[in-house]
Amino acid sequence: MQKKYFVLLNYKISIFFNMNVFYVAICSILELLKKFIEAVNKIASIDCFNRLLQSIAL
Repeated sequence: MQKKYFVLLNYKISIFFNMNVFYVAICSILELLKKFIEAVNKIASIDCFNRLLQSIAL
């Protein structure tokens, strides 16, 4: 009985650990995506700004 409980506990700990790793991985991927989107937005807004200036110049 004791051993069975220990195995179950171990199993739960490993699942928890795997979930943690999974969570951290997802968080880091989201963080990278956010940085990428921010960079794209900066480039896009600069492009937009240039177009706006060109349209005013015309």
